[in-house]
Amino acid sequence: MLMRILLLIATTLFFISNTLKAQITSGTSKQLDSVFNAYYDEGLKLSPGLATFYGDNRYNDLLPAEFTDSYQEKYKDYYTRYLAVLSNFKREGLNENDRLSYDIFKWQLKMKLEGLTQKENRMPFNQFV
Repeated sequence: MLMRILLLIATTLFFISNTLKAQITSGTSKQLDSVFNAYYDEGLKLSPGLATFYGDNRYNDLLPAEFTDSYQEKYKDYYTRYLAVLSNFKREGLNENDRLSYDIFKWQLKMKLEGLTQKENRMPFNQFV
C-alpha cells in the first residue's frame, strides 16, 4: 500500500513538473515570437517597397532614400537593437524549433550588420553619364 502511494506521489510530481516546464517554455516561445513579429513589422516600415511587394499597403506613403549614410545608420540601429533583444533570451531554455529560429535570426542579424560595413550604398547609379 505504501509503495502505491509513493508511486502515485512520484507520478503526480513528475506530471506537475513537466506541466510547469511546458508553461515556462511556452511563455518564452511566445515572447520570442513577439520579437520576430516586431522585427518583421519594423523591417517593413524601414523598407516600404518590400512591404508593398508583400501586399502590405500601410507604408505606401513612404519613399525613403535607402542609399544615404543616415538611412544605413537606421538599419544599423535596427539590427543592433534586435541583436541586443535576442541576447536577453537563454538559448538553452528554448525548445528545438525555437533554438533553430534563434540561431538563424542571430546569424541573419550579424550578417546584415557585417553587410553594412561594405558601403554598397556608395555605388554609382550610372557610371556612364
